[in-house]
Amino acid sequence: MDERSVALVAMLRGVDEHLEGSVDRLKSVKRCLEDVLWDYDAPEIRNCLLDLNTVIRHHTTAHQQVRDWLGLCETEHDTPD
Repeated sequence: MDERSVALVAMLRGVDEHLEGSVDRLKSVKRCLEDVLWDYDAPEIRNCLLDLNTVIRHHTTAHQQVRDWLGLCETEHDTPD
């Protein structure tokens, strides 16, 4: 693998780890908001949860895309020339 490919894979691994952590933290915030909503049925909290679900979905999609790219890069590296 050439130097640029190695750098790309390293960057994708960093993004992969970052997105995984972000999704985990967002899901944690969602659980907290759900607990609050259980106690206080407020429309603002419900709207926030809807927005948060959208953000989680986008982050999850981005995370999967990065993993797909990473898999392609690693597969390409494993393929003999």
